[in-house]
Amino acid sequence: MDSIYSRFDVARLTRPWLLIIHGILSLFLDYPVTVYDITESGNHVDNSCTKDDDNPEDKNKTNKTTFKVGKNDYSSDLNKVTSKIYDSKDSKLAISLLDRWRKNLSLENEDMDGHLYRDEVLLGLFQILELLSNNYAFELQEKAKQKIQEDLEEYASLMLIRDSEIKNFADQNLKLISKVLDSDNLSFATKIKYLLSKNGITSENEMYFAESIVKIRNGIAHGRILFQPVFRWPVTPFFNISNKFTEIDMLRYLLKKLIGNFFEISTWDSEYLEIAEHYLKPPVATISVFLNMPEKFKGLDSSTLESSKGNKWGITWKNIFISYLENPKKLRLNNLANSLKSFFFNLEKSEENIDDIFNISVIFMESSNPEIVDQCKENIDWLLHSGSINDSLLLDIIPDLDFYSICYKEYKAFIGKKINRS
Repeated sequence: MDSIYSRFDVARLTRPWLLIIHGILSLFLDYPVTVYDITESGNHVDNSCTKDDDNPEDKNKTNKTTFKVGKNDYSSDLNKVTSKIYDSKDSKLAISLLDRWRKNLSLENEDMDGHLYRDEVLLGLFQILELLSNNYAFELQEKAKQKIQEDLEEYASLMLIRDSEIKNFADQNLKLISKVLDSDNLSFATKIKYLLSKNGITSENEMYFAESIVKIRNGIAHGRILFQPVFRWPVTPFFNISNKFTEIDMLRYLLKKLIGNFFEISTWDSEYLEIAEHYLKPPVATISVFLNMPEKFKGLDSSTLESSKGNKWGITWKNIFISYLENPKKLRLNNLANSLKSFFFNLEKSEENIDDIFNISVIFMESSNPEIVDQCKENIDWLLHSGSINDSLLLDIIPDLDFYSICYKEYKAFIGKKINRS
C-alpha cells in the first residue's frame, strides 16, 4: 500500500475485492453474503515483501485451493471463477455478473414471500441476461455482416457483374442493406436467442420460454400498464409487472446455468435440466397440433400425458391446464375437451394424478359435451369420497379462474350443491 494512505483507508481501498469475494461466496452458497454479515473485522498494514520473485524456491511455490460447502467440493470451480476474474478480457463482465446475482439474492432474501420486491428481482434478472447476451452481440453482428456480404457478392455474380467489380459492388451496398435489415441494432429477442443457442439451449420449449420472457421484458421497457382488476392468492402490496411465478423461477434457474457456462463450470447443469423438464411448457401451437394429429407424437399416450411421468414434448395435463388458463382464445374449450376425451376418460385415478384429475375436471366441466361433463363430476366426487381433496379445495381454484377470466358457470353450480350439503 502506498505510504500516502493511512490504515483508515484500508477499508475503502480493499472494498472492491471484498465485494468480489462476497460475490463468489454468494454464487456457490446461493445466499447473499454482504458486509452486514461481517460481525468483526481488523486490518494490518505490512509493507514488507513476503515473496522474492528472484528466489527459485519462491517462484516454484504453488498455492492449493480448497473450497468446500458441506459435502460439495467447489475447489476446481473456484479456480475457474477466479481465472475469469483475473482475465483482462472477461474480468469486468465476471465481476458484474457476480455482483448483480448477489444483489438479486439479497432482494429475494429480504422478501421471503416473493411479493414485495418481485418486480425488482425480475428487473435484476433481465439485467444479468442483458450482460450475458451483449457478450455475444458483436460476434452475431459480424456474422450477419459477413452473410450479407456473401449474398451481395452472389447477387452481383448473378447479375453478370465483372469479377473484378463484384467486391466493390458488395462493399458499396453493404451499409445500405445492413441499415434496411437493422443488423447493427440487434433486438433483445435476437440477442437472447443467440445467447441460448451458443449455450446449447435450443429445444422448442426453451425457445418458447425465451419468447415469453422477452414479452415480459418488452412490457417493462415500453411502460406496460400495470393495473389488474382481479387478484389471486397470494395477494401483493403492489400491482406487479409479471404475475407468472413460474416464469420468474424458471428464469432464475436458466441464468444460474448460463452464469455457470460463462465461468466454464457445470455445477448447476443437472439442476437446470431437472427444472426445465418439469416446468417448461410447450408452445400453444404444439398443443394444437397434438389435439388435431395425436398420431404424430409417438409414445405420447394416456400414461405419459400424466404430469407425474411426462414426455419429451412437455405435453402433460398440468401444462395443458396452465396453457388453457393463459390462452383460452387460442385453445378453445370444446375442441380441447373433445380432442382429449379418450385420454381424459383413461386418466388413472391414483394419488399421483390427483392434481391432474381435479384441474382438468374443473375446466372440462364447462364443455358442451354432456358425457364429458358427467365424467368431470364423477371424478370430483371420487376425489371427495376418497379423501384426496376436501371441500375447501373446491373453492381454492376459483381465484385462478377469476384471474384469467375463465367462465365456470357449471362448476359454480356443482360446488354450490356440494357446499350446501356439507
